[in-house]
Amino acid sequence: MNQFHHLEYIVTDTEKEALILESNLIKKHMPRYNIRLKDDKRYPYIRVTNEKFPRVLITRRVLDDGSYYYGPFTEATTLRRLVKFIKALFKVRDCKNMDGPCLNYQIDLCRAPCDNKISEAEYKKMVDNVSMFFEGKYDEIMDALKEEMMDAAENHEFEKAAVLRDQINSVEDVLEKQKMEFAGDLDQDVIASASDEELACVAVFSVRNGKIIGREDFLMGGGENSSEEKIVTAFLKQYYMGPRHVPSKIILHKDVEDRNLIEEWLSEKEKQMWISKCQLKVLNSDWPEWFLKTLKYF
Repeated sequence: MNQFHHLEYIVTDTEKEALILESNLIKKHMPRYNIRLKDDKRYPYIRVTNEKFPRVLITRRVLDDGSYYYGPFTEATTLRRLVKFIKALFKVRDCKNMDGPCLNYQIDLCRAPCDNKISEAEYKKMVDNVSMFFEGKYDEIMDALKEEMMDAAENHEFEKAAVLRDQINSVEDVLEKQKMEFAGDLDQDVIASASDEELACVAVFSVRNGKIIGREDFLMGGGENSSEEKIVTAFLKQYYMGPRHVPSKIILHKDVEDRNLIEEWLSEKEKQMWISKCQLKVLNSDWPEWFLKTLKYF
């Protein structure tokens, strides 16, 4: 209290508005005595630009500009390889100025929308596939690509059909490298935390269509003398505040404060993304033994 100067407060109409405001203020001001996602700005994101013919970029700034953002990611090197693979797979444009076919078109890394080699509608399908890839919706990508390939073959557009065939083979290669898979069509984030007297760390396993597509580790500051319940509660509010995919279920190893309020907020947030109602669930013994061991090790 000897560091306390004065008190200000903002009145909101609902608890949900207060929750959103609290998370935004913590992210903006990084207060010393609040549990906060540590240095969130350093994490890179994937940005699908809001342009007539969108590009796929890596950025560390999330702006309210109509673009789609995926992330944050903690491994920049891995992210660069992923974006390079995505550009080669779906052949989205890479140039800033659309001033005619460039080298990427000549080496078959771009469909040259700048020279009207592809229509806006066809290009949009490619970008939709990019978005589904980042969301882990591989089965939907495969169905869309196969249907488009069959239509191209029936219309005697054999060159287009061959390009789509190569894309299907590349996605299948990605799926074959996926080692950890659950039965069923799971769309979940599994979150676990560990802390000591100085630092807290939270790990997020992302499961899409029954497959674990990645794990991210995040550091939390200001968590000294705080329970894991409080740490996980603060993480949920700040982690899902940004422009990211909200799964239909979030699995936790600890219960959280304001659980009903957070579920209501996330469910409303994900309705904008055409996903079913979000549910928070505390981890129990029904999970596979290898997964429980992983969390215990973490």
